[in-house]
Amino acid sequence: MNIQQCEKRNQAIIENAKRWSKGEDCFRLKQLDVLILGETLNIRIPKSFKHFHYSDNPNHIITTGAEKSIFKTLDKIKNKLQKESLK
Repeated sequence: MNIQQCEKRNQAIIENAKRWSKGEDCFRLKQLDVLILGETLNIRIPKSFKHFHYSDNPNHIITTGAEKSIFKTLDKIKNKLQKESLK
């Protein structure tokens, strides 16, 4: 994968995450999506995300543990995405 393809993928993930943050119809957020969003939005992603599988919307996650930490981080991502959408 070259740099242009990576940038295109990252932009698609961000656009999908904006729809996710509003609770609209979108693809599931998975671990890689959250890591890319954390890097893009300057949000630290805790190690507990190893338990994260996916999220269909901001109020629904599938995990194997550490739900509180994961929900807090996803809330930070959601809030930052919504602020960026207003700009």
